Amino acid sequence: MKKEDKQIELRSEKVRNIIGQIPAVMVRWGTAMIGLALAAMVVAAAIIPYRPSVDTAITVTQDVGGELHYTAGIPQKERAKLPEFSGVSIRSSPYGTILPECFTITAVCDTAELSGRGSVYRITLQPQGNVAPKVELKTELILQGKIEMNKTTLLKWVIGKILPAAS
Repeated sequence: MKKEDKQIELRSEKVRNIIGQIPAVMVRWGTAMIGLALAAMVVAAAIIPYRPSVDTAITVTQDVGGELHYTAGIPQKERAKLPEFSGVSIRSSPYGTILPECFTITAVCDTAELSGRGSVYRITLQPQGNVAPKVELKTELILQGKIEMNKTTLLKWVIGKILPAAS
């Protein structure tokens, strides 16, 4: 073949039509695949369970009778969601199984306190399950915990964040 035969005329009308157009099949299938991927993500979000939580510090004190008392703080902006809370748990206890790990909320103080994290309401906690054996605390303990909300789906949680009036 000669060198002249290999050259393509780029300025011709036929070549410009072929290069300048996206094949219709690619547009249709590409749009369908993107739509399918979005639909699959919405379905997955509607199925995947999610349990939102709020970080808190759990304070353990002991009275003169030796009974342990558990309290925590709930941020002011989260207090309105109190009916949605299912319980409180300790993230990790350095004391192993001596102290309980799960609690129910028994009382909420009516007045807010100021702390380093903003204003919080003090809540009283009741241990769930077996009561801890008698231990003697020299000082109060402060443990990291979380206040857990009722289970929901990821989709409901996202919609609740986007449209707070809908939830």
